[in-house]
Amino acid sequence: MKHIKLFLVIPLFLFAFGQQANSQVIKAGGGVELRSDPPVGMIAKFTYNLGVLDPNLRISLDAALIPNFEANLDLHYSFMREFGFDAYGLGGVNLASNIGINAGAGINIELSETLDAFGEVKYLINRSPQASIKLGVLYNL
Repeated sequence: MKHIKLFLVIPLFLFAFGQQANSQVIKAGGGVELRSDPPVGMIAKFTYNLGVLDPNLRISLDAALIPNFEANLDLHYSFMREFGFDAYGLGGVNLASNIGINAGAGINIELSETLDAFGEVKYLINRSPQASIKLGVLYNL
């Protein structure tokens, strides 16, 4: 029975991934994070467009590399897309020494066909709640 399930799941997964890969956008980049503790950090950021589910939906993973490792897994929902400007609301999970949640808003500004600038403001709700401002660039892969 296990082999039959595997036989059915693998082609379905490959078909779904193939359909998404043809129409989805993956972006990677980096930037800085400003907040109260620690005051400044470097981040790496990856986004994946979930256009198969909704054209305004994407998932984002950003990880603070310096001074301590911390990550945020967020869901973005675009509510305004005009003239290379994309404004979105966001919410997600904050993964640090303690797990929390976050909520906020952000913008992506298209600088060229392959390069975007981003800015986000979010509130981290965890053991030590604080605001976070992130600025950086993303490259279309």
